Amino acid sequence: MVERDLPECLPLCEFVHEDANIWLKAWCATQNWRVQRAVVFLDPYGMSVDWDTIAAIAKTRSIDLWVLFPFAIGANRMMPSDVLPDKGWGIVLTKVFGTVDWIKRFYEKKSGIDLFGTQRNSVTKIVGADEILEFFLERLRTVFPHVVQQPMILYNSNNTPMYALCFAAGNPKGGATALKIAGHLARTR
Repeated sequence: MVERDLPECLPLCEFVHEDANIWLKAWCATQNWRVQRAVVFLDPYGMSVDWDTIAAIAKTRSIDLWVLFPFAIGANRMMPSDVLPDKGWGIVLTKVFGTVDWIKRFYEKKSGIDLFGTQRNSVTKIVGADEILEFFLERLRTVFPHVVQQPMILYNSNNTPMYALCFAAGNPKGGATALKIAGHLARTR
């Protein structure tokens, strides 16, 4: 794309073929963020962006982040309605959210005695895709000084929500202006 559409920018580009979680954390740790700024756009393959990568980006206080969060086609689909996700999916969800608090937030555990006097325990999912997205935005607010309130929702051809394009500004001072611009972009698309 760069070669074809912006060939004059090619000398300024560096293409890295690595796991973004590993590369971004190393990159964030080795730059002098007092004298530079950056914008990172994360377009994950599924639920592949770890929370500690997002936290490393936020820690710089100099990077603005656009992240395409698969709240409906990723996180919501990984959560069954009548049992907790299996161990593998649970690990993925914990890595994405950076906490196990999603379990208490998204599931209600009940216990009771059935008609035959046997103790029964059950689990019910108590949230939908919108609440999952809100939890992700709340998590972003724990590490970024500014997070867009209403991200752009991307739909499939059947008008079903799939992704949320979320924006978080890393700079505490200049972030308010970046947030206004991002919020405008999210509302006008």
